[in-house]
Amino acid sequence: MLIVFKSKKTITLRSFGNPRSDRMQATTPQSADSFQWFLVHHNDGDHELSTIPIHGKTQLGRNSDCDVVITSTSVSAYHANIVEEGGVLWLHDLDSTNGTFVNGQPVRNRIRLSGGDTIRCANAIFNVSQKKQDGSETVAKTLRSIQFERLFNGGLLPYFQPIFHIGEKHLRVAGLEMLGRSRVLGLRTPEQMFATATQLNMEIELSGALMRQGFEASHAHLPGDLELFLNTHLMELRDSRLLTSLRNIRESFESRPLTLEVSAAALDEPKDLVNLSKALDQLDIKLAIHNFGAAEPRLFALQDVSPDYIKFDARLIRQIDQAPERHQKFLVGLLRFMDSLGVISVAERVETIGEHETLLEMGFTIGQGIHYSEPSSLPDCIEWLSDNALTESSGEPNTEAGPLIRSFLGPRESETENQTSYHDAEWLLAQPADHYTVQVLSAISLQRAENYVASQPDPQAFAIFCKPGKTRMLYIVVYGMFADREAARKAAGELPALAVSPWIRMLSGVQSEIRGKS
Repeated sequence: MLIVFKSKKTITLRSFGNPRSDRMQATTPQSADSFQWFLVHHNDGDHELSTIPIHGKTQLGRNSDCDVVITSTSVSAYHANIVEEGGVLWLHDLDSTNGTFVNGQPVRNRIRLSGGDTIRCANAIFNVSQKKQDGSETVAKTLRSIQFERLFNGGLLPYFQPIFHIGEKHLRVAGLEMLGRSRVLGLRTPEQMFATATQLNMEIELSGALMRQGFEASHAHLPGDLELFLNTHLMELRDSRLLTSLRNIRESFESRPLTLEVSAAALDEPKDLVNLSKALDQLDIKLAIHNFGAAEPRLFALQDVSPDYIKFDARLIRQIDQAPERHQKFLVGLLRFMDSLGVISVAERVETIGEHETLLEMGFTIGQGIHYSEPSSLPDCIEWLSDNALTESSGEPNTEAGPLIRSFLGPRESETENQTSYHDAEWLLAQPADHYTVQVLSAISLQRAENYVASQPDPQAFAIFCKPGKTRMLYIVVYGMFADREAARKAAGELPALAVSPWIRMLSGVQSEIRGKS
């Protein structure tokens, strides 16, 4: 995504903190120092911040005649106006399709802006700055915004962790909890992502993006009767966008079993949770309370909320096999209490065989945690599910064989004796976009792609990335990195004969596919 400032007011667009690096000049430039307000943004591919002076009316949108042109299909043709009136800055949403937000809150009509505010137009993020505030704090916040914006532009990666029926002879998948990771440096984990989101007042945006993008990327590739557990943020309970998103998902995928997970902290003020539970019933979406026991359990509120699942937190589960008898009896009492309410209990974050065996003795029948399976990427999840039965126990690992499933796939051939070393999607994203590579294989099996790479004299000259196909994920093998097409063509001619003819590709196209923009 590119942000272009088209000056109609004869203003010089400068790089923030580096006036020698001008991006665009009007015919008769005048100093940006005469303006009080600025928008600060970072264009993809640049390493410096750009300041856009605001004076009078500035229009933002996708159309080429806007003052600030945002080249993203998520942005409306005329998305928003920013108007400076007597030194006061106002933001007007122009009935945009995907909305305009200030510090995470939707703009219904217009809103007054202050220095340090964060504006999001669909997936484009700006910081509001004043001349007197253009110090280290503004720069630091804008740098955080730069990284954070990349999450909304192909940076999010859906991850899944299975929930198992553990009370049977063989493990059987009960559902998948949808988690999130990212490709963005410094924002790899949910903890890092939400820490930055909190600093930018954008927790709701991030939570909604994780849910939507994860679901949209995965639904077509997962069995239709497999239940998905979707996470939400506490702040969303009072935000109408949560139910709007869930309603849209339900309308698009009527038969998919869905469960929404909400933190047990919401039981402190159960009114919002009761209202949410009623709305979920109308959408045929179940409710799960997770992290139960991380703080003092609010048992009384459960009878009004009526959740379908309670997920017992690690504070109650950790080393339960070594816990005092009093603690074990307390957990058994909670389990029986949930049974009396008709609530399904899930042991969360199970890590050892001792915990697993003790939980079975207590009466738990559903469990989740790294003892059974670590979170896995969507391609690994798809491959594992294609090889393992979900409803028949005969195809599942024996719970008595422990340790149980350490990951969805278990050790691959490339991770054991015949280790295969190759580059991944992240390496491809870091390469110059104007270079060329050679696509040599498109496979529906990661194992087939890895086997091909392993058979080559120099596996490290190859990279594998995945992208959604019409019915399942495709694994694309590319070879080499070349500064010009002629060098790529020569290298392609030296490759062994393949079932798929080598295809010379501009790396920018490969990077777009990795980001899901193909």
